[in-house]
Amino acid sequence: MKKFFNSNKTVYIILCLVILAGICRFSYGFFVEKQGTHSDEEWSFGLANSYYEPYIYSSDDDNYDKNCNEWLSGEVLKNYLTVQKGERFSFGSVYYNMACDMHPPLYFFALHFLSSFFVDQYIPALGFIINIVCYIIMSIFLYRLLLIMSKSRYVGILGVIFNTFNVGTLSMVIFIRMYTMVTMFAVILAYYNAKLYYDTASRKKISTYIKLAIFTCLGALTHHFFLPYAFMLTAIMCICWMVKKEWHVLAKYAGFMILGVALSIAIFPATLDHMLGVQTFKFRDEGKYTTSTAQAFTNNNDASDLVDDTDTSYKAFTTDDIENYDQIIFKYYFFTCIYMVFVDIFGFSIVSPYSKGIMLYFPVVLLVLIILFFSFSFLFRKETFFIKLKKRFKTFLKEKTIVSLFKKINWFVLSIIITFIFIVVICSYRVDISLMSNFTTRYLFIVYPIISILFVYITFSLFNKLFHNAKIYMTLFSIVIVLSLSIDIILATKQCSYFFPTTKNIDYIENLSTNSNIIIVSPSRWHMTIYAPLIYKCDSFIYMSNSSFFDQSNLLSSIDQTKKTYLFIDTTQFLDSSEDANDSASYSDMSTYNYNEVNTRSIILNKRLHNLNLGNKKLLYLDSYLNYLSKDNNIKYLNLITDAVDFGAEFNVYEITFEKE
Repeated sequence: MKKFFNSNKTVYIILCLVILAGICRFSYGFFVEKQGTHSDEEWSFGLANSYYEPYIYSSDDDNYDKNCNEWLSGEVLKNYLTVQKGERFSFGSVYYNMACDMHPPLYFFALHFLSSFFVDQYIPALGFIINIVCYIIMSIFLYRLLLIMSKSRYVGILGVIFNTFNVGTLSMVIFIRMYTMVTMFAVILAYYNAKLYYDTASRKKISTYIKLAIFTCLGALTHHFFLPYAFMLTAIMCICWMVKKEWHVLAKYAGFMILGVALSIAIFPATLDHMLGVQTFKFRDEGKYTTSTAQAFTNNNDASDLVDDTDTSYKAFTTDDIENYDQIIFKYYFFTCIYMVFVDIFGFSIVSPYSKGIMLYFPVVLLVLIILFFSFSFLFRKETFFIKLKKRFKTFLKEKTIVSLFKKINWFVLSIIITFIFIVVICSYRVDISLMSNFTTRYLFIVYPIISILFVYITFSLFNKLFHNAKIYMTLFSIVIVLSLSIDIILATKQCSYFFPTTKNIDYIENLSTNSNIIIVSPSRWHMTIYAPLIYKCDSFIYMSNSSFFDQSNLLSSIDQTKKTYLFIDTTQFLDSSEDANDSASYSDMSTYNYNEVNTRSIILNKRLHNLNLGNKKLLYLDSYLNYLSKDNNIKYLNLITDAVDFGAEFNVYEITFEKE
């Protein structure tokens, strides 16, 4: 095996084959297994391609709504997602949109650049192409990073295989957002830090420091989470150079890293506003605490159920009302993040976000290690290799002191570990995990490759120290890596949230909306971004909130009634039948637009909508919407779809048929 991997040509061919296999896997995941999209993916195209219009549903400063409560052409939606003639390569527009939003512009520059070659065409695969290019570059630098750490081409190749085929990387690459690009820059930055640490000659080359500054700048212009990543990595390495008394290296290293950050801020000053606008726990910001809020985080409850946004009667609690609530929430979020990372990369996690799991974790691990130790010691007590290993361990304990260990510590590995923990801390503090749920992992993608690197490197180093025979430790090392990867593929692939397995009937909706009139009733204005790629081929559409729907008069009079007309009713906040039963006493106080009083041809759907704040606070039935339209129009409904689902929205679809008098 050693002779086989001694040839650079052979290694490069294998690396190319691994990358090609990865591209095939990601392509299958993107084009076949992925059933829907995340709302952020639609925003990617809107922010990149809409001409000086960051949001389709509101003003640039988000002070007022737009494109609501009036009939508009489907061109409005298409123009938001695509590049039009005369607007190609309008990078100033992209820059403006991103300054209004909360992200740096580099990824969106790339997406707009590709979209400019396809005028008036919405092609999601363009974002996937960017991710594939970033994956290829990331894999090359990941191989080089492991090579410089382990001095083994084989370890480098196996590391690329492990990173390529774990489910975390699959999720990252098929997600049309900037996370694959920023992760690529994170790996490149780690590589040049490693080169500076392991290669003495690199410390004397000014080009190494220049590259560090360039990739720091590019990473900071891709995603804001790159800044805490680079900060912690740099901070630990600065301590390293101080301990080693490499003052010239320290000065150049710190200076060029600061230069890279400063350059990114000079290019995109909005970074300061984005970063200083602190966004922490949802509950803390809005004050929506109840006495059970903190307790829920220790009782395996879903945090998203703690706040009822439609209920304005709750009592708001301050910090003093709930003892240590912030520590409880932070601990829950912190261990949830680690749990998610481990599941994505290894297929399972022995760390639990719940208090019981945390308390059991260390005793169970300790017990397993003790059992393995005594079993191993008994089985191999007479073997030559075990006797030698025992002597080496005793010698190690005698010779190694805290001071000697501190001097010989691998500072680069330490920097990776601490950087990972720091990113988890930042994510736990800045992200509302109860709201983001499984999609919180996108903020953690940046550390996925370095965790893969760390696992591969530590496993290799451990077997290398335990066994002098190269065949033995390389065989055991390979078995562990392949077994770990297999477990991840088997256990985690089915749980991949980025396949959006709950999505239903989307292709059918895209087809029926073509050249049609679309009425959308939704409780959330930002859902317009979700609907945009589904109905942008329509002839006309009107988007309304649940309450404003009943303020419309002659809603159907201004459209071409010869065209197909469909009603989309968002059911995201509908209550189920069991909740209806609990409120049966209130049924007498319902909307005046009861199906019995208006149109007997309407579909009777005895499913109540949540209590809308319409002033009179009457309970509304789903059929109230249907009958409101038929009150002034001689129409009938055909219930086409009752379970359409796209990210963030569940909706029913009805075809409206105009009948002759």
